[in-house]
Amino acid sequence: MPQMVDWQQPPRRHRRLFFLVLAILGVVLFSSRTALSYYIDALWFESLGYGDVFRKTLALQWIVFTVFFGVTFLFLYGWFLALRRAYQTDLPDDYMIVVGRQSLKLPVARILHLLGLVVSFFIAVVTGASVMTGRHMAGAREKVCIYERADRCEQLSY
Repeated sequence: MPQMVDWQQPPRRHRRLFFLVLAILGVVLFSSRTALSYYIDALWFESLGYGDVFRKTLALQWIVFTVFFGVTFLFLYGWFLALRRAYQTDLPDDYMIVVGRQSLKLPVARILHLLGLVVSFFIAVVTGASVMTGRHMAGAREKVCIYERADRCEQLSY
């Protein structure tokens, strides 16, 4: 008879610390270039006397991102929870697989919950960022009209 191996979770404190350090490193890695760009833009707009306009524009972009992120996350995660509740009888709490003649018990319910949370979060981030960027790109049309000829602006109207 195969020997039973139970899935052991790492201690909660170590796991939380690991994810916290991983999140901090990810934020620093992915946002350092953007933060530097915003800092340089802030210095430039401040030197022209338009620092308040830059800060207001930035604040509005973040408000749009937050609203679309929140709505998308709540919608997706709500649907995930509704589907999980509807099919609760079909989904096992734990699942046994055999690896190398040893049984391994996987916590399916916990994994699905975490997967739904992560997928909803990333799709919401992408949606919020794309709406924020799309609004920013729509404002670029006026900048083109300032620097280009007026007939070019008529061709860009949409």
